[in-house]
Amino acid sequence: MDLEYKDLNIKLKPGFSPPPPEIQEKLIRSFQESSGLTERKLPCPVCSTRIEGVFSDGTGHVNVKCRKCGFTGPLNLAYFRRRKQKECSFPFYPGGGRYRGVR
Repeated sequence: MDLEYKDLNIKLKPGFSPPPPEIQEKLIRSFQESSGLTERKLPCPVCSTRIEGVFSDGTGHVNVKCRKCGFTGPLNLAYFRRRKQKECSFPFYPGGGRYRGVR
């Protein structure tokens, strides 16, 4: 199925014209590549407000600014991954063992 730029339903503010055809092609490919990925919330480390959405294949660092508390700085996406709430093994706790529901 061939996707076209108009099919993406990108809404621009008044006064902005659509991007050139080569940029439109890159946008189309980006939308197609991300269609099978899941998006997760990237929270502000200070106030936990959603700063931006990151796709499941996101790696590296992102420079962000929180609109609520004003935090500005780089975040390593590896430190802000979501953990599934299953049984986790924490051998560094006194007595070791398995704990249920620990984030």
